[in-house]
Amino acid sequence: MLFVIGIILIILAGICKAVMDTVADHYDNSIFASKDFNKYFWDKSISWMNKYKNDMPPRERFWGSTTIFVFVTDAWHLFQFLSYWLLIIGVAMMCGEYYMECVWWVELAMKICIAKVAFHASFEFWYSQFKIIE
Repeated sequence: MLFVIGIILIILAGICKAVMDTVADHYDNSIFASKDFNKYFWDKSISWMNKYKNDMPPRERFWGSTTIFVFVTDAWHLFQFLSYWLLIIGVAMMCGEYYMECVWWVELAMKICIAKVAFHASFEFWYSQFKIIE
């Protein structure tokens, strides 16, 4: 049963990735460009400004709006956040079926959190290193 739930979560992660790529690459020709969707949240070409106070870098709109809480600022980051978590939890659940007797769920949850922190810490460090200073 855990295997099936894991597969479903991984499918949902794929859907989230499709939303990310659509709003990033094809927003104008997507369902998200309709009048019922908030352009300032969904259109990646302008929604990135939601992270900043007065829509201008470098001042964060609120603490963590450019790092740990960026997922609440626009659709692309929200669906990235969901995609990563669904993928990690889905894979863990698929593997959990084989290790049910050996691994406590608390230990599994801690390992998932450690993996998530390691991934994002390395991303934040290297992303800042790859930027060209103006």
